[in-house]
Amino acid sequence: MKHYLLGSAVALLMAVTPAYSAGDLEWNTDRPGYDYKGFDLPLENPLMCKEACAGEPACKAYTYVKAGVLSVNSRCYLKNAVPNSMQNTATISGVKPN
Repeated sequence: MKHYLLGSAVALLMAVTPAYSAGDLEWNTDRPGYDYKGFDLPLENPLMCKEACAGEPACKAYTYVKAGVLSVNSRCYLKNAVPNSMQNTATISGVKPN
């Protein structure tokens, strides 16, 4: 019985896990400035912010702010340049690959 439950959990995790890598997320990092768009996210998921940046040619970097910091929801800020980074435990950032 335990093997069946574990197999089901793994299958479910694989079904909801994005097909792209989260390894390039800059954990506990803020990239303040150069915001051209900011918006609430429907889920607490920094990969949604990364995906939003990937889908816009103007986006060069992004910062995800955890829920409860600036508003009830998590927020995403898309940037039209790559700001310098600074440590911040409430944020996760990233730079769009060239």
